[in-house]
Amino acid sequence: MKRSGALLLLPLAVLLSGCDFVVLSPAGDVAAQQRDLLVVSTLLMLLIIVPVMALTVLFAWRYRQSSTTATYTPDWDHSTKLEL
Repeated sequence: MKRSGALLLLPLAVLLSGCDFVVLSPAGDVAAQQRDLLVVSTLLMLLIIVPVMALTVLFAWRYRQSSTTATYTPDWDHSTKLEL
């Protein structure tokens, strides 16, 4: 089983060996600022995206139909604040 997993990763390794990080090797001041902007914006995006994706999976797993540990009993029958 381990051998087949390694064989599946071999084409990916060959494909990625030709990649080069030209975008992240600036040759001037403006390019260095653009690289910094790209890195900061990517990190800020990941700061939002990773928890949202993780919580989506967590909620889907916890409140799935076959789960017996989490009971879903909403108390929505009456709300005076909303009805006024």
